[in-house]
Amino acid sequence: MADKEDRLDPDGIRNDGVSYYPADTLRLQSYEQAGLELSQSRAPVLILENNPHERLFVACFDGTGNDENNDPEQVRSMPSAMTSERPRHDKPMQESTMSWWSHARSLFSIAAVLQLSIGDFSVMATDATPRIEAPAPTKAVPLRFKAHNFAAHCYNTVGCQVIYNNHNFSPATGDKDPSSFASPPPPSPDYRRGWLGSSYIDIRNFPPPAEVRWKSLDGVAHEAKVDIGTIFKDELIWHNVPKSDMADFYSGPVAGMPDIFLEVNDRTINVYMAMFIPTKTEQIPGNKNSDFRNDLFQAWSHTY
Repeated sequence: MADKEDRLDPDGIRNDGVSYYPADTLRLQSYEQAGLELSQSRAPVLILENNPHERLFVACFDGTGNDENNDPEQVRSMPSAMTSERPRHDKPMQESTMSWWSHARSLFSIAAVLQLSIGDFSVMATDATPRIEAPAPTKAVPLRFKAHNFAAHCYNTVGCQVIYNNHNFSPATGDKDPSSFASPPPPSPDYRRGWLGSSYIDIRNFPPPAEVRWKSLDGVAHEAKVDIGTIFKDELIWHNVPKSDMADFYSGPVAGMPDIFLEVNDRTINVYMAMFIPTKTEQIPGNKNSDFRNDLFQAWSHTY
């Protein structure tokens, strides 16, 4: 079988077991029409020149089961197209005998590679963030909320703007231009301890996603929508207090309004939740005023 498929037909085309049709007038016209339609298509933007962090991965494939490395005598259109600097092993085809299918297959293969590149690039740019699981007591002792508080913090950014529930949470810039205002880095390693509550309270669950616009330290502009309603779609308050140590601090189906924080730091957006929960025991032995927990939990993160 291999010998039969390796032989050359009288027209000089290697017999690989794939049927083809002579390029008659009608098929040549359809090829020209296909070329015209492709020429009217806009060139896709695969990678932006002003973003040094972007990478483009192109996957090349033949589609006929051939192997350029282990069977170089039977390479087809794609290996030849993508490695044009290498010498061809196939004998040159005469234009008068080149099949319409050879033309079409080359076009379709190249189009498929372009589509694959665009698709992979799009998926990387919008890759879903891995889910961060809440502490075990959150589900073991479920506390519900129907409204929440919100605050935003920007670090290592330029022109940081956060819009949520029709409110602008952008940093105060005084008399400086907000679009060029540089937010400094965090003041200390434990800077989140300074997030004392939220600046905007009693937001009913849930407004449209928060809209964030900013420039990272490398000067690249970013836009993102952070869907708080999706992150906390189960309306559970994240906490780490076991039932045995939780004081009876609420009645009814709603336990209170947690604080939700959105942090923009260079290229990364983080979302946190905190909730004041009274406890039966002192969290700091000997300190009678420490009968509560107000832990801060990261619920979502994405680097752009």
